[in-house]
Amino acid sequence: IEKNYAYENTIMISAPEYWEVKSGDRIPKFFPISIFEGTSVSPNWIRIAEKDFITKLIVPSEHTKKAFEIWQNEKVNNKMVVIPHGTDLNVFKPKERQKNEKFRFLFVGGWKTGIYDRKGLDIALKAFCAEFKQDEPVEFFVKINMAYQDQNTVINNLNALGLPEIRPKISLSFDQISEEKLAKVYQESDCFVLSTKGEAFALPCLEALACGIPVIATNFGGQVDFVPKEGLIKVEKFIPATAEPWIYEWANWAVPSQSHLQELMRKAFNKEFKSHPEMAEKLSWKNEARRIIQLCNSQ
Repeated sequence: IEKNYAYENTIMISAPEYWEVKSGDRIPKFFPISIFEGTSVSPNWIRIAEKDFITKLIVPSEHTKKAFEIWQNEKVNNKMVVIPHGTDLNVFKPKERQKNEKFRFLFVGGWKTGIYDRKGLDIALKAFCAEFKQDEPVEFFVKINMAYQDQNTVINNLNALGLPEIRPKISLSFDQISEEKLAKVYQESDCFVLSTKGEAFALPCLEALACGIPVIATNFGGQVDFVPKEGLIKVEKFIPATAEPWIYEWANWAVPSQSHLQELMRKAFNKEFKSHPEMAEKLSWKNEARRIIQLCNSQ
């Protein structure tokens, strides 16, 4: 309000369809930030990204970069710069704690459309119930992001999975909590699991690593840039993306192997994985903001 921002460099986080609203502004430089979870963005996104009013296109991972590069548009490819997301390392950090009575697997995220959902919670729960017996000291804790669905939707989707009645403990949390409390959820868990079908970055994987717990995640998506290879789940097959067709019409998602996930979860339970908090040390919001500022000043 106090300053005419029209003459300042602009950074815009949105889908490309909205970038063009800035094309008529008298801004000297324009830096859109794009995220994408599938194998290929739409040709319309490429049409917009190649326009001259875009100075540089910032993406959070090599995964999203490849989704643009698949169109082999040299003008767009030369504009792209990978600057990862980050986390608050003063909040998400390792913490000494008492040993759990049960080994706790953790999932953090939304799950709006059940078996069709990108996050793949159904795959993780099926793997958990298939691999572990009721009398083993193990549990699966699910922290649902309630920004995407209501409680009844989650419960109905869970009931539709047909999980065995005799199984290890599965707990659901629907609470809206602060970052500090979320960090405590990570710190009190033993292994983070994200059997996702696609991620642009996968911030919960980074938060879990920063809190000092091992991470198991699909070998497809932005998390591949920083999750240790020992925890990456093999891809079984690719399927057409099952979310909004106007965004994902040209995209496929990856289906992680349930059998390999079971193998990795067993290894984690047997303490065969180490934590790697050092993988998160450079990925702070301050570092990433500094990189964006440097990029803006260098163009």
